[in-house]
Amino acid sequence: MLVSLHELFEHDRQVASQSDSTRCGICYLHYFVSELHYRDEEGFYVCQGCERTLGKQTIPMLRQQQK
Repeated sequence: MLVSLHELFEHDRQVASQSDSTRCGICYLHYFVSELHYRDEEGFYVCQGCERTLGKQTIPMLRQQQK
């Protein structure tokens, strides 16, 4: 488990160093913008995994991410 967590954070750092990446507003991991969906109503990007979990549920955010 520790190894997979280390690999996850290593991948996150690699993606974060790219200019076309941003964070998922839920899990806060970095993804390429093309891999994320912007939820206009709440104002944040969401990855596929978090979007699947959220479904149609809305989450109010204190700060919106810039699109």
